[in-house]
Amino acid sequence: MKPTSPFGLINISRIKLSHTLLLVTAAFLFSTKAYSQRHQMEKIQAEKMAFITSELDLTSRESQLFWPVYNEFEKKRNSLLEERRDLTSQFRHNRDKMSASEISELVDRFVELRAKDSELHKEYHEKFKEVISAERVMLLYLAEEEFRGQLLRRLRRGPPRDH
Repeated sequence: MKPTSPFGLINISRIKLSHTLLLVTAAFLFSTKAYSQRHQMEKIQAEKMAFITSELDLTSRESQLFWPVYNEFEKKRNSLLEERRDLTSQFRHNRDKMSASEISELVDRFVELRAKDSELHKEYHEKFKEVISAERVMLLYLAEEEFRGQLLRRLRRGPPRDH
């Protein structure tokens, strides 16, 4: 039934407009945050790439051979990590509602994903040795650890403050 009063129509229209503006604002803020996070991740990846290239002292030719293999490895590794994060989140949010059997399946899958990660490292260890020397493969592993440590220290300090 339509309101008979023009004031009722205005109030309903204002409410609808307010809700629409609220949804648009929330969507904008969410997309801005997602863009910012994606931009930050791209920046970190570029820093990591520069750091590893420098630490391994790769020539441009070696970089052309190495980076496609490494990027493929990272993509697969990140996929496994994302699936493990999903399982962890699922457990944290639903633990009280899950049966013992469901928890057992979840933890078995978690361990299976860890094993797949280990197998992935073994597989790509060999692939890395096909495109760079064994010495540089070891330098890669050390560079990854060093970069991760630097990143964690930077995150613990928080964002730079303006003076």
